Amino acid sequence: MQSILEHIQAHLDRYVTTATDRVFAAKINLYRSFGYDQLQTSIRYAYMAFVSDLSTGKVEAMPNFLMRIGPQRAEQGATVEDILFGINMGVEVITEDLNATFADNPAALLWWMQQMHAIVYTGAMKLSDTILKAREQHIREQASQIAEFSTPIIPLSQGVLVVPLIGVLGEQRASRITEALLQRISEEQASTVLIDVTGVPVVDTQVAHNLIQSAQAAKLVGAEVLLVGIRPEMAQTLVQLGVNLQGVRTQGTLQAGVEYAFERQKRQSSKPMRR
Repeated sequence: MQSILEHIQAHLDRYVTTATDRVFAAKINLYRSFGYDQLQTSIRYAYMAFVSDLSTGKVEAMPNFLMRIGPQRAEQGATVEDILFGINMGVEVITEDLNATFADNPAALLWWMQQMHAIVYTGAMKLSDTILKAREQHIREQASQIAEFSTPIIPLSQGVLVVPLIGVLGEQRASRITEALLQRISEEQASTVLIDVTGVPVVDTQVAHNLIQSAQAAKLVGAEVLLVGIRPEMAQTLVQLGVNLQGVRTQGTLQAGVEYAFERQKRQSSKPMRR
């Protein structure tokens, strides 16, 4: 209805001010950190998107606006309910005015209600999906950081590094560990690396493949890798799977691996220097 649309456009500034006053006074969790001017700007953009959809008859601008601000609001700890509460307050400002102005035009008010519900519903669906994806991405990033921090590379002595693995060793995590390990080998001038799999719950074909790749990469930069902590059930599983560790030296325990590493260091240091 053109009359409704023209009325809303003519009174948009008043709606923005009234809605800002109400949302600011309501002290919604999401908007507690917003200054009045910042809140007013955000509400104005929301109204502009809303009016755009009313003008075109296509529900696009408002959902797109909510999809743009969704990730930012998710980082600020917003819930979908917080945002929708603010939107509903803004819609109520318009609805109250239209009910008073067009009280004798039920067809116009019915059109407004239909359009308003369509825009708010579609926007809410897009907003929910956007915030959910943003939070899932945040969780994945946190998990990645936790996995990275949970695998320290420990210098045991001059030239010897220990990598205690704990938890599931997936392909992405193995790649990060290998990258970090190569850097530490270069920094420490390490010649021996002990990879301790005592804390790895399952060693299957994929895990073994990842470990072999790490060992081969380390060998290319001059370090020998010892795989330590393989439990009897792990060894049995690897045999049943036909996994070939391809020349990777193994020791049953970390202690045995440390003893081997120290003995290797002694042998290397006792070798006469070439002239």
